[in-house]
Amino acid sequence: MTILLCVIIPYNVLAHSPSNASVILSEGKNGQWTLQLRASLTAFQTIVHDEFGEKSYKTADEFKDLVFQLLKDNQELYLDNKIITLKNQKVKLGHETIVLYQVNMPNSLNTISYKNDVFKNIYKSKMAFLVLKNDVKKELFYLNKDNNYSINLQLNNNQFNEIVNDTSTTKFSANTYLIAIIIFVIVSFGIVIRLVSRSTN
Repeated sequence: MTILLCVIIPYNVLAHSPSNASVILSEGKNGQWTLQLRASLTAFQTIVHDEFGEKSYKTADEFKDLVFQLLKDNQELYLDNKIITLKNQKVKLGHETIVLYQVNMPNSLNTISYKNDVFKNIYKSKMAFLVLKNDVKKELFYLNKDNNYSINLQLNNNQFNEIVNDTSTTKFSANTYLIAIIIFVIVSFGIVIRLVSRSTN
């Protein structure tokens, strides 16, 4: 519990800033998994007002419904390459607002893919992502503009590691192809010039 509090408390403090949020996918004592999204109330108000207008709700329940709708449209969770339907959604409004879902976890868990760009229009927005699974090392990851607010994780040796697509080979191939075209054009142009020069002579 002490380790858990040391991990979570700093991000509870950061969550009061509209640009910071955190997501925790956690395994409970009874084997029930939950997905918990924490962000400042200001951040949720900002996205609701931007999408629906400041007069789009009159009660707290109406505001909650709009939050759920935005998250439904901007949040995806895949476990072992299967999309997961998030159930029994709840929200606790406050300076730090918490959205909670129940997650039906597959029998085995090897990969996690998560995307949430609901706060993408907030300046410098970023989201900490943490998986709390029994007997698995805790590691903190981040969703931001650089990774398109998405992350892919794979479980190896009791630790989740980020799957990074290596584009260096692709970039190298593209650059090589471009250089080959340029050389071909130059050589072809040279041949044409020589042929024209010979014909005129």
